[in-house]
Amino acid sequence: MVRRSLGSGPRCSPGEPRKHLTSGDLQAAVQEFEAHLVTDPADDHSRFALGMTRLLTAVERLSQNLFWYGLRVSAPDLPVLRLPVPKNPDPEPLTYPQMRALLQPLIDDLAVAADVLSPIKDPNVKLHVPWG
Repeated sequence: MVRRSLGSGPRCSPGEPRKHLTSGDLQAAVQEFEAHLVTDPADDHSRFALGMTRLLTAVERLSQNLFWYGLRVSAPDLPVLRLPVPKNPDPEPLTYPQMRALLQPLIDDLAVAADVLSPIKDPNVKLHVPWG
């Protein structure tokens, strides 16, 4: 197995939340990063990891909502919208108010991620994630 990383920042020791990132359990990772930041709020590496996890959660929820309505978006200028959403064989009908309601959680989730990331002071924070 080839292992690459997105940086080489220090690992979080409490509960090793990164194991949840590699297994896809984003909610468990959020809970462990938040618990760690309660005891060490100055840990910018963990804060960055939490912010990125919140971003992944936003993208995951958007993907699920797009699938529900059978939407497949191709937006080359917006990487977050180039999602590999599989075709839904029985999508729900979508109205304009529902489309707005579909996008609101993305806006809310991105605001949460921004709030988590904004206190970071260290310009060299990195998230170490095994890749491959």
